[in-house]
Amino acid sequence: MKNLISILTASVLLLCCTGNTIRFGSSDEIPANTVLLLELNKGVSQQQLSEACNFLKENFPALKIVKGGKVQLPSSCYNGKRYRADSILRYLDQIKPDSVSKVIGITSSDISSTRTLIRKGKKMTYPDYGILGLGRRPGTVCVVSNHRMGGNAATFSKTVLHEFMHTLGVRHCTHEKCIMQDGNGSGKNMRESTHVHEECLAIAMEGLD
Repeated sequence: MKNLISILTASVLLLCCTGNTIRFGSSDEIPANTVLLLELNKGVSQQQLSEACNFLKENFPALKIVKGGKVQLPSSCYNGKRYRADSILRYLDQIKPDSVSKVIGITSSDISSTRTLIRKGKKMTYPDYGILGLGRRPGTVCVVSNHRMGGNAATFSKTVLHEFMHTLGVRHCTHEKCIMQDGNGSGKNMRESTHVHEECLAIAMEGLD
C-alpha cells in the first residue's frame, strides 16, 4: 500500500484534453485544485476519459486534471457480484496523495451501494443496488462506473461532474434539467440533464480550494 501511494505521489501525469502529457518533477510542483483521475480495474475508453476531462474543465476552468496509472481494486471491495462503492471510497481515501485535492475513480466494473428509494409511494431498501456513481458530500473522493451507460460518453461525463460536485458540498437539487438532480435510482437525470444550474455551480465554487 505504501509503495502504491509513493508511486501515485511522485510519478503523477498531467492529462491534457489534447492528449499530451507533462510529467511533474516532484509532487511539490503539483498546483492547487488538482484532481487525480484514477482508472480502476480495466478503466474506461479513451473517448470517455477525454470527454470527462473536457467537461470538468468546461465547468471548472481552474481545475488541473491529473491522470495516474490503472489501479486494481482489492478483493475486499468485491462482494462476489459487484464492487461496493462505499468500499471503493474507503480504498481511494487510503491511497489518495496529500498533494491532490480530490480523487475521482473511474471504472467499467459494476458498482453498487445500499439504497433507499421511493417505489410506488413507499420507501424500499435495496442492500446491493447497482449505481452509476457515488461521492462523499463533502469529501475528497468519488467513483463513477460506465457499466450501466451503454458506452454513452455524454452520460459518463455528466455523472463524473455530478459526483465531483458532491465532493464540493453540492446536494441534489430540484432545478429543471440540472445535472445535480437526483435520479432516484433510474439514471434519468444523467440522460436528460443539459446543464449545471447557477445556484449549484455557486455552491461548488465555494467548495474549491
